[in-house]
Amino acid sequence: MSMLVGHVYSELFSRRAVAADVEVLEVRHLCTNHYHNLNFSLHKGEILGISDVTSSDRFGILNLFTGRERLYSGEILLCGEKIAPLTPGNLLKHRMGFVVPLSAGTTLFPNLTVAENTYLLQLGKMSNPFGVLRPSMERFVMQELQDQRLFPSWSLNTKVKDIRMDREYEIMILLERWKRVAPHVLLLCDIFLDLDPVVKKRLWRELAEIAFRGAAIILFSSDFSEMFTLCDRLIELENGYMVEPQ
Repeated sequence: MSMLVGHVYSELFSRRAVAADVEVLEVRHLCTNHYHNLNFSLHKGEILGISDVTSSDRFGILNLFTGRERLYSGEILLCGEKIAPLTPGNLLKHRMGFVVPLSAGTTLFPNLTVAENTYLLQLGKMSNPFGVLRPSMERFVMQELQDQRLFPSWSLNTKVKDIRMDREYEIMILLERWKRVAPHVLLLCDIFLDLDPVVKKRLWRELAEIAFRGAAIILFSSDFSEMFTLCDRLIELENGYMVEPQ
């Protein structure tokens, strides 16, 4: 691959790898309308790249995990526990997150502020038994976000609909949202496509940090250079079958 593009990918981007032999995800003999006998596993801190050379559907893997595709056989185990039924709510319950291509419609809530969008999945822990947000917890999160300097301080209390944001900003908010709940697995569907190389590299660093903290990541991408740069292993699909895991 390096001979084809004229440089070594490690020279452009490097990340701290997590040497963990802890299996967090196992897919066993999964068969749907489009996928046939899929078998693979994922370990803590690992980034697994999946490409489908015969399909342009960026939601294929997402549909697989969220149950939008009819499941004929097989099972998905997260931390040894079978996920059933396969629904977005059940994935969240098992701490499996996903970020879809923003071109398909953002998952930010326009009437919430930037800060509220980042700690949205923590509201249960930040609220009292009556469902009211604890002010002390909100102040703590706000201070933490300011200290991280991921977003301009003025934007934290500004509603998303009142900010003109580019894709980098939106993706950063979504990654921060999931990072704050420490997911076991994070599924990304082609979210870095067509980004400026400098912007892409900044977001890669954020993704690498999430993996370093222990999250296992599935990166479904149509950009082979991206996968060769970021991923520990690659799986190639062709007509719904696994070609050759590496």
